[in-house]
Amino acid sequence: MTRLNWRRPALPLAAAVVLLWNVPAIAGPLASPTTDTDGVSQGDILKYDVVSPGMLGLVALGTDNATLLAGDAVSPGGHIELFGSSESVSNAAYDASTTRTSLRGTLAGNEIVLSSLTAADWATTVSTGQSLLRQWLLDAASAHGVDLETATVLPLLGSVVPIDLVEAAFIDAQGRQRFADPNIAYVNRDDFSGDVTIGLSGYLNAHDEISDLLSSTGLFGSIIATALPDPIQVSEVVRVDYLGNSFYLYGLLATPTGLTAGDAYDSGSGIFNLTIDGATGLPLTGVDGIRAYPASTVPEPSAIALLAPGLVAFGIVTHRRPPRPA
Repeated sequence: MTRLNWRRPALPLAAAVVLLWNVPAIAGPLASPTTDTDGVSQGDILKYDVVSPGMLGLVALGTDNATLLAGDAVSPGGHIELFGSSESVSNAAYDASTTRTSLRGTLAGNEIVLSSLTAADWATTVSTGQSLLRQWLLDAASAHGVDLETATVLPLLGSVVPIDLVEAAFIDAQGRQRFADPNIAYVNRDDFSGDVTIGLSGYLNAHDEISDLLSSTGLFGSIIATALPDPIQVSEVVRVDYLGNSFYLYGLLATPTGLTAGDAYDSGSGIFNLTIDGATGLPLTGVDGIRAYPASTVPEPSAIALLAPGLVAFGIVTHRRPPRPA
């Protein structure tokens, strides 16, 4: 399986020690951070900050962006949610939309853009030959010891490959929208190495959220939900454009923040620290649960229309899940 996995050549130990001794690392935060939805200032966002000890809460849209993004992996603080209306967007509206909400700023004079995902982004064929959505699901399952590519995991479904039903149920439950709205906690650049760290605020354990999503779609979704591992750590997906590179980025390893938004799923309880190499502008994958795939400028046509008849036949399309607590 081809992965993005670029690293700089290692320095000789003596040279590395001298450099580290004489040049302390200083984190440079994202400069002049702004948000927009397809160029419209501020755009479709929500802002969260620490409103009391251990508690995250919604704050005014006028709250300073730089203040909310001032954290790091040790102390992430508040965050900005891109595509803030995601939970109220129907599948039909999502499929028809080409709109992205973005956070923009500069790091050492170079622009970086972090964006939410469209349905076409999810349908993009990535370097593994899978759609981004399917690869995200496979990566999340594999990281927790579950094989979704054979029928042996769910024998009650006969010869049906589990990933087909997981993907179908996830789409029907509006799961794409719910994991296409990245919550950006920080974007920092190490002034010594040039490495960039992006913090995605999320769940320390996403099991209950994903289980409820799948169960909401009917019998087969409920069967799949019973086979989910617990805990599950997987972040939302963010599109990144930096130093001429475009890629989809997500994490499979969260660390606790000591924070919660107080909802049913403990939003904000985990942080996914994702790193971009300072020399190449490409993500460092294969470590710390980081996954990334190049973003295609011309996504493959969505297969959703082809899935729909099968969903009806399997009884997947039955009812909708009520909105998640804010």
